[in-house]
Amino acid sequence: GDHRDLHSFPTRRSSDLLVATQAASLVLALVLLFDAVWFAPRAAALVVNNLADAAMITAIYAVVRRSRSARREPAIATFLVASVALASTLVPLGATSSVDFMTAYIPIEMLGVALFAPWNIRWHSGWLLLASVATAAVAHESLGGRLGPQGLLDLEAVIFAAVVVSFSGYLVLERQRQQMFRQRLLLHHVMLEARTQQRRLAALAATLEEVATRDPMTRVGNRLRMDEDLTQLRAIRPGAGSAALIMLDLDRFKAYNDRFGHLAGDRALQQMAACCEAQLRAGDRIYRFGGEEFLVVATDIDAPDAVVLAERLRRAVADLRIPDPDNVPWGVLTVSAGVSPAEQLPERFEDWVRAADTALYAAKAAGRNRVEIAGSSGPVPADVASESVA
Repeated sequence: GDHRDLHSFPTRRSSDLLVATQAASLVLALVLLFDAVWFAPRAAALVVNNLADAAMITAIYAVVRRSRSARREPAIATFLVASVALASTLVPLGATSSVDFMTAYIPIEMLGVALFAPWNIRWHSGWLLLASVATAAVAHESLGGRLGPQGLLDLEAVIFAAVVVSFSGYLVLERQRQQMFRQRLLLHHVMLEARTQQRRLAALAATLEEVATRDPMTRVGNRLRMDEDLTQLRAIRPGAGSAALIMLDLDRFKAYNDRFGHLAGDRALQQMAACCEAQLRAGDRIYRFGGEEFLVVATDIDAPDAVVLAERLRRAVADLRIPDPDNVPWGVLTVSAGVSPAEQLPERFEDWVRAADTALYAAKAAGRNRVEIAGSSGPVPADVASESVA
């Protein structure tokens, strides 16, 4: 999980112990097999002992690899591996007189296994006690006559020194392991906090972008969003494809505000924007251009279909039936529209908008609640207005 404390240290230590046990099993099995081959011409008993120990080590390794319970608590497997390692040295000492030099391996194994296996204090102390007792027993029974009193005393002194060094070293290493765990935990928390802050900043940036590029009242894009979308459109399709601008403006809206108030005017703008946005195709976008003016950017559309789209928007607003007694003869809020088609995206957006704005003024001058196309001199024919846009 993301939230951990020092109580999870034993879990991490078990993972380290599992890795150490598996690695030690493989290394010990290889060493035993190598010794079996090396001593084959001189000590048959040692070969048999090594092969048996290698088989036990291999079995322990297989159990650790396959058993979930052994993987969750590998201390027992580590204890067994360490015991087999000690036995692989002690048993030959009692079985043959030709390998007395192996007594030097005893303190080395006690140091290596007990010091570097990351087990807990209980297992560490238990294994040291077992190793000390087993070594003393074998040494007095099998090596007493060969080593002599002074040799046994020296061996016991070396073993005692190995026990002290191993136990002290374990405490030092355990302290280092816990310090490393605390450092990993601190680094984990720092990284977690950094990721959390990064997510918060990303969410804040998205919110700020949303606020900066949307009209707060009508929730459609504003002019900043329009400029960004057109810049992106030019980058994706530079100068390619037919397109059209549709400029929409509510008729006699100042008089509507004067009669009903600006709050009612704001609600009318919200309804008009939502209505027009619902009529657009998937690739079309609508923006609040200023006041009661809205601009629609339609791509992949020719001039006749752009006029049909504008007429559909005009009818949809009229069908809202928002009462407006001053808007004679209709008695409801209406819009006028100016269409400026282009065979391809123009380089100068300002001229394109100006053409749509001019067509809008022509629609106003021709009586309002109608659609005019840039360059035309009259209202849209009824047969065109009745068509549908794909």
